[in-house]
Amino acid sequence: MIETPPDDESQERRERIQNAEERLNRLTSKRNELNQAAREARDQRDKLNDRRSEILDDAQELRDKRDEINEKVQEHKAKRDELQEKAQQLRDRRDGKQDELPTEAKGRLEEIGSRIQELETKQQTEPMSPEDERDLVDELQDLRREEAELEETVDEGEDILDDLDDLDAKIDELYERADEHHERLVELSQRSDEVHEKLDPYYEQADQIKAQADQHHEESVEYQERADHYHERAVELIEELEELRGQEEAEKERMKEIMEEQRRKGEEMEADEEVFDAFMEKLEDGDSVEF
Repeated sequence: MIETPPDDESQERRERIQNAEERLNRLTSKRNELNQAAREARDQRDKLNDRRSEILDDAQELRDKRDEINEKVQEHKAKRDELQEKAQQLRDRRDGKQDELPTEAKGRLEEIGSRIQELETKQQTEPMSPEDERDLVDELQDLRREEAELEETVDEGEDILDDLDDLDAKIDELYERADEHHERLVELSQRSDEVHEKLDPYYEQADQIKAQADQHHEESVEYQERADHYHERAVELIEELEELRGQEEAEKERMKEIMEEQRRKGEEMEADEEVFDAFMEKLEDGDSVEF
């Protein structure tokens, strides 16, 4: 069998295939490395987002609790205002009866009434610290006690005094109930503020985690874009390799045909040589040769 050595073009093509295969290995290796980095960044991002969701869920529970407390605050406020309004209506009725009381007692009672009304308006309309609230309530209680004492000193109008006593009892009862609702309101407001203050650390932590998650997301996008770039280059190189390998296969087929033709011609030459040797052998032996 006769072998035909590859020409320069064939040798150059094989070197190009080898170089392209090496470059392809490097490209796919780098692409896979970047894809892995992108997956890891996405995993970190997703873990952080899950943690942030848990924190926000906890914060929402606190918000719901705070809102529930605030609803109760409004309920107690509405009940307090309602009771104070009813007490004021009875006070107006009592004031009408006080016109028949002696002037001195009447004047003092009017002063007390004005002061009580001023304090009640302040209580309903102005924000106050718990200490100021307690001072105001104490003053109201002192004034109401003084009112009761003045009314008991009035000697005239026993029927009027009886009515006033009855009204005072009802007024005191209404104010006591209003004070109970107010105290409950203050207590619940403080609890609401405490719960609200607990929310800030949750949202601060959620913001920090979001910043970290966004950073991992940006990293994953960057890694993926670089991986896609290497993939595109690898695809282009694969197409080039396929073309070179196609040329190489075509060259191998061509060489195979050449070598097959050479082998066939060689066999024919061997057959001719055998005929010639037989002819010469007969000549040497003196045999007759027919043509």
